[in-house]
Parts: sequence; C-alpha cells; structure tokens
Amino acid sequence: MMKYPSILLGSLLSIGSASAANVIVNGSFENTTVAITPQAGTAWGDRAAAAGLTGWTLESNNGLALANGGTAPFHTGNGSNVPFQTPTDGNTFLTTNADATSIFSQTINGLSAGTVNVSFDLNRMLAAGSGTFTANVEVFDGNSDAATSLWSETVDVAAQTQETWVNTASGTFANSGSELFVRVTLVDQVNGGQIGMDNLVINHTAVPEPSSAALLGLGGLALILRRRK
Repeated sequence: MMKYPSILLGSLLSIGSASAANVIVNGSFENTTVAITPQAGTAWGDRAAAAGLTGWTLESNNGLALANGGTAPFHTGNGSNVPFQTPTDGNTFLTTNADATSIFSQTINGLSAGTVNVSFDLNRMLAAGSGTFTANVEVFDGNSDAATSLWSETVDVAAQTQETWVNTASGTFANSGSELFVRVTLVDQVNGGQIGMDNLVINHTAVPEPSSAALLGLGGLALILRRRK
C-alpha cells in the first residue's frame, strides 16, 4: 500500500532536481595543438605550447607558458632552477613568462537560464620584487564583454604565500542567456616573478523545467491513489 506514495515522492524529487556541470573547455590547460616539451624554452615552461592552447582565444599573449616538466624539487631549463610546483588538476598548469599583461577568453554556448559559480587556483612563484601582480577573472551573460557583467574578481597574487596554490571561489550567481563569456587577465609586472594558474572551473546549473509527460505521469499516480482509498 505504501509503494505508490513512494513512487510519487520519487517522481517529484527527480523533477525538481538539477545537477551542476563544469562548462569551461580546457580549464586546466591540459590540451594544446603543440606538444609540451618538458624543460624546453625556459625554466618557466613552454611558450609555444601555450600559444596553441585549445578552447581559448589568446587576446594578448605576452609570454604565457605551459609547465609540466622538470624533476622535483626544481623545474630546469636554460641553466636555471625554479622550485617545482605540482599542478592542482591534471599534469599541466599555465604560467606567465614575462613581465607583461596577458589576456585570454572563451565563449561558452548551449546553456539555459540557471546559476553559475566559479573557482580557480593561483600560485605566487618567486615574486620577491614590487609591482602589480594580479589575476582577474570575469564572467559575462552573453558572447562578449559588451554583455551584462555577472561576476568579476581580481586577486592580488603578491599577497599570497610564495610557491603555494591558493583557491579562489565565487558565490552563486544567476545567468539568463544561452551563452557565457569568460575572460582572464594576468598582470605580471614583478621582475623575477611569475603567476601560476590551474583548475579554472565554471559550474552551471540549469533551472529545472518539469516536462508535460512527467506531469501527466504524476496525474496518473494521483488518480490511482485516489481510487484505492
């Protein structure tokens, strides 16, 4: 006698539930059209590999590099030894490789109205000098920065503990369109210092929409329960 209420409750719960999905492409910087050569280029990573990052538009690439090589506790290359950092996700992380500003972006398609949250990891690598040393992540409700800004966060990487990954996470905010535009700006103006970035996640949860078929099914169950009384 109790199985029908259980079925009814289960159906209601399944209709009202929704799960989050990471919708960013290559947020851990693992995929590139140019094979990453450990210890190649400079001690800080492979610039050619970073130039071939898939999923991203490099609006301003001033020394971005991908690092996954060397032997702990040092990355090695060009006669230099740089303290080894383990990626927080996968086998690769992105790093700045020059005292300059780099900007890269991505448009995410095929979404619906829902909620979004963002998280990413940053590393202050050998930043002993003075100057601007920041990372900014922005999310827009559309396909460009001309759309409505949903969220923006600038992290002062210079304030972090050196050679330590630190996670930054947003709260939950709403989107209304079918696209999100994500832009990252890394400002490295500290001589001898580099910013490491990894594990950028954009979680999206769609607003659940009960289907007419599911509602009809619930109506049928309700009718059965009514007749059994």
